[in-house]
Amino acid sequence: MKSKFTTLFVLLFIAVIATACGNQAPSEPPTSAFTQEQAIEIATNALANGYNNADIVAYSRDLDDSVKAMLTEEAFLQIQEAYMSKYGKFVSVEQAELTHAKTKGYVRWTFTGRFEKGTLYLSFVFPKDGTKAEGAGLYEEKP
Repeated sequence: MKSKFTTLFVLLFIAVIATACGNQAPSEPPTSAFTQEQAIEIATNALANGYNNADIVAYSRDLDDSVKAMLTEEAFLQIQEAYMSKYGKFVSVEQAELTHAKTKGYVRWTFTGRFEKGTLYLSFVFPKDGTKAEGAGLYEEKP
């Protein structure tokens, strides 16, 4: 009986250590298939052509097909109209920041966007060596 508890304790201890190690932030700097200039061009297209013109095709140009399928035109327009009335049109990208995403093997580009009436943040999540975003969002606070 004691050996069963010892084995169970050892397995539980290994699982806890493995989980803790897996959740640590990567020590290496994030890398992307895009340069900062290319990433800014992607964000600028999404906001200047997509957001400003209420054009879901332009907004979703650099999204993975599975993400495009989840974003309906109705949902896009509701979000776009709400932000447009509060923040106005997109003016420019002021900053781009590359960080590790929460999922291993992915990176997040976060863009600080200047709008007519304030600041919004656009975020794209890419596989670190991929060219199509598998997640995107427009935020009032930096994610």
